[in-house]
Amino acid sequence: MSRELSKERPGPRGPAAGGIDFLVRIAERIIRADPKSVTIVAPPAAWTVAVVAGIGHIVYPLLPVIDETAHQSGMRPERPKAIATVWPLPTARPEASPGGENSPLPGHAECSTRRRSHP
Repeated sequence: MSRELSKERPGPRGPAAGGIDFLVRIAERIIRADPKSVTIVAPPAAWTVAVVAGIGHIVYPLLPVIDETAHQSGMRPERPKAIATVWPLPTARPEASPGGENSPLPGHAECSTRRRSHP
């Protein structure tokens, strides 16, 4: 087997295309461009990656990048990692949530801010 073929990661539909690696590389460049403001830059970068990929769980490969950047700039990584992990959650589709279409998540049509009168 050639060296090139051994590097391919087989998936359910053949070799991986490398889309996640591409998105992580772009987000890494954005995050590392200004390491002192990692708390401000990392959440929008993670949100953008999640929107482009279509799923919020895509931010997990960004966590080591955020961690290293925060450590190199001399700050604790808890805040940027926490915000970057939670920020993409509202982008989830309602049908993908555990409650389905009737999920009481804020921003959905089923949620109402009006008080309901009780009989």
